Amino acid sequence: MPIKSKFNRMIAVLAAGILFLQSPSFGHEYWIEPISFSPALGQQVSANLKVGSDLKGQSLAFIPQFTLSYQLMDAKGMLELEGAAGDRPALNFFPEQAGLNVIVYQTTKNRVTFSEWEVFEKYLVSEGMPEIIGRHRERGLPQTDFSESYSRYAKTLIDVDSTGTGNDAATGMIIELVAMQNPYSLQPGEELGIQLLYRGEPLADNQISIFMQDQARTKELVVERVRTDENGQIKFVPEPGLMYLLNSIEIEEISGQGKLSWESFWASLTFAVPE
Repeated sequence: MPIKSKFNRMIAVLAAGILFLQSPSFGHEYWIEPISFSPALGQQVSANLKVGSDLKGQSLAFIPQFTLSYQLMDAKGMLELEGAAGDRPALNFFPEQAGLNVIVYQTTKNRVTFSEWEVFEKYLVSEGMPEIIGRHRERGLPQTDFSESYSRYAKTLIDVDSTGTGNDAATGMIIELVAMQNPYSLQPGEELGIQLLYRGEPLADNQISIFMQDQARTKELVVERVRTDENGQIKFVPEPGLMYLLNSIEIEEISGQGKLSWESFWASLTFAVPE
């Protein structure tokens, strides 16, 4: 590649990074959305990293500085994947195994500073964590000019060659959503179980938001918010022809680091149910 082209590409990636840092991405969902959830074996898989709300959002470029890990779990186990700076779609690879392939992507930590208390309150209520509001006050923290660090832990399930074989599993991320059955092998009307894990343990009584819509966005969006049981699980019946985004977060207290008061961990899982 000519030096000028490389320089322009680096500038584009840097600009994308600045926009990402300055954009109102915090408090919104972050997910992986493949171009196709059922690619053929040997066909390149391309997937967008997206940030937004209600399944509407911007597609982000691959930025190495914001990437903690990028992996693939298939029938042979876990593989490390490499992304190219500036790629959009951000994630691209050629699958080598038919059946369920799980793309796993983790971001580095980022930080947001709250200048308005109402914004912090609204986000916590939306994510099913109003108790954090009380804990914030009990800790004697200010209502403005405090910070929260956050990181994203995204997975997507794709059915290579449409075999309906293979299973999802825990990958060892700090927080993650695990499908207890293969959504591509379910019979009509059959329930799908999802388990939420935090630091390797089931996370009970935590909200999971379920966003449902066809990938072309022609049907009406449906959103359900449910809480996990004592085993960190939920169950629901997926509807054929829809893409699903599941989102959940956990928050920890941070002390002794100046304005930094909280750290949040965001999990997402996407898949699509065939017609």
